[in-house]
Order: sequence, then C-alpha cells, then structure tokens
Amino acid sequence: MTKTFMDRLVDRAEVMKDLVLQVVHEGAVGAMRRLETWALSKNPPGSYKGEDDKRWAYTIETDGDAYLTRIMLPRLNLPIIGSLRPMIHHFHRRDQDRHLHNHPWDRAWSFLITGSYDEERLIWPKNPLSSVGMGCEKRHVKWFNTLTAQDYHAVTKLNGEVWTLFVTGNRVQDWGFYVDGRHVPWRDYFKERDMPTDEDDWPEVTVHESP
Repeated sequence: MTKTFMDRLVDRAEVMKDLVLQVVHEGAVGAMRRLETWALSKNPPGSYKGEDDKRWAYTIETDGDAYLTRIMLPRLNLPIIGSLRPMIHHFHRRDQDRHLHNHPWDRAWSFLITGSYDEERLIWPKNPLSSVGMGCEKRHVKWFNTLTAQDYHAVTKLNGEVWTLFVTGNRVQDWGFYVDGRHVPWRDYFKERDMPTDEDDWPEVTVHESP
C-alpha cells in the first residue's frame, strides 16, 4: 500500500519527536553528571557516615558498590506549606535489601528528571487500627512519586539513567524496614548482614502506573 503525503508527514513528525526527546534526555543527563562531579569535588571524599554526615554531597555505598549519590540543596521555608528540604538523587542501582524500607520524613515527593523506576510498596489494610500490611503492589514510577512516613517500599528496577528531585518535609522518626509484620530500625537491621537478598519474598498483588 502506497503511503500518502500525510502519512509520510506523520512518520517524519514522529521521527523528529523521538529525536528531540532523545536530545533533551541526553542533555539533561549530561548536565546532571556535570553537577554531580562538581558537587562531589566540593566535599571531602570518604564513605557515608549516616545521619552524622555533615557533607552536602556524597555517595552512599554498600561494600564498595555505589548505591545513591545525594546532593543536598538549601532548605526552603514556605508559608502554609512549611519547611522543605530539596535534594538531587542519582540512583546507581536498585535497592538490594531483602525487605521494604520507609523514610524518616512525614512526607516526601520524588520528581523524575531522567529515567524511570519500578517499585514494590506495602499495601496497608483499610482498617486504620491494623498495623500489619496485606502484601505488596508493584508500581511503575514514570513522572513523580509520593511517600509518607508510613509507606514502606523498595526500588526494584531502574529504567535508564535515573535522576530525581527528591523533596522532603519534617523529620519525624527513625527509618527502618518492615520485617514479618513489624518495624525494625535500620541500625538493628544492618547488624544482620547474613540476611539473603531475594525480592521474590515480596508478594505481588497489583500493578499500577504512577501519574
């Protein structure tokens, strides 16, 4: 079947659109890599010291394996909204812990700059008095993600080079892991280094795509 002029025009428009998106993506990745290199050069090298680390840019590693580079940005104090801490995250790999983890902040938002990721998230029952999760849901996060202090999750797959703008609210708790229906503080959890890493232990319930 011979393509009409309009068909060829649409095909070329699709090619141009894909090319523009690729250029924008590669430009964003290049800019973020330059920012990362500059930020890390302005801070002392060394391993991550946890909550006591006073640097504003560092890379978190596990046994020499880079996991996440974090660049802290100035805190914002906004009327009505309150205090917010923005930071840049560069994921080097997925979460490899056996169990889902939560975060220490009352609320947090993750805005994708480049790439996307898949996550597993604990499903809480509708009964607000219950403290035991019902299982996990698998979600594809393409544009943004929201988290509260009660949300347990894990990034299970990186799609492309993943950079995010991560914005947190107030710190309200110590973070940790959801193990056998209970919260285990991170300090206690990491004492058990012999725990196997097997994401198959996380029951899948439903699949969702974030907005």
